[in-house]
Amino acid sequence: MRNPRTLCVNPNLFSEAIMKIIKMGFDPSSLMFAHGLRRLLGINKGIWEAKLAVYRSFGWSNAKILSLFRKLPMCMGALEKKISIALDFFMNKLNWTPVDISKYPTPLFLSLEKRTMPRCSVFEVLSKGLMKKAGMGKALKVSEDVFLKKYVVKYEELPQLLKVYQTKMGVLLSPESALRAAQYLTTLLLSLEKRTMPRCSVIEVLFSKGLMKKGQMGNALMKAEDVFLKNYVIKYEEDLPQLLMIYQSKMGVL
Repeated sequence: MRNPRTLCVNPNLFSEAIMKIIKMGFDPSSLMFAHGLRRLLGINKGIWEAKLAVYRSFGWSNAKILSLFRKLPMCMGALEKKISIALDFFMNKLNWTPVDISKYPTPLFLSLEKRTMPRCSVFEVLSKGLMKKAGMGKALKVSEDVFLKKYVVKYEELPQLLKVYQTKMGVLLSPESALRAAQYLTTLLLSLEKRTMPRCSVIEVLFSKGLMKKGQMGNALMKAEDVFLKNYVIKYEEDLPQLLMIYQSKMGVL
């Protein structure tokens, strides 16, 4: 267990939680096991049931909720209102099913206004003959620079695409400027408190130990969560075991 604060809970409750999380199908050797256990221990029964009720109100079965929780434990960490708003958008406006969401769970908890809705606007244009709607999950998941190259700049015969996309995001750039800014635009759209600042805390330690160059910061900030943990935290856990604690304390998930 890499989260020492989790060990401070009542031993009986801790043992019960471990047994419960194993019964839920989590692999004890995986990083998701620790995330799932922390979520389970950090939410009281009443709030847990309230969040389950939100999913059920959108037609989710217990099995489907459990499947989502195994893939993305943070799905039980969001407030009930945020869960409801996200499910309403994906299921009632995009017509996604629980199976679709479980296949691409991460977009469910990214910013609707700054990421999902702008990309959906582009996808709506492309779906009129240039692309099948079945590929939307991948489009919502990829990094900002990949999205621009693959779904906007690629279709230069539709110059309005970039304007549609950036208008929805509240920014306007030329195609050339958009490409140059793409690598770092993601960091401007994501949460400072929940993503950028925690990562910068880790990067600062790596800089001080000579394990990372400052020119690599932009790349580290835009990596997917699992990739960032693997390449910048877990990779150095033997020499710098404090990295995970620093990262999680900044995210407020200890």
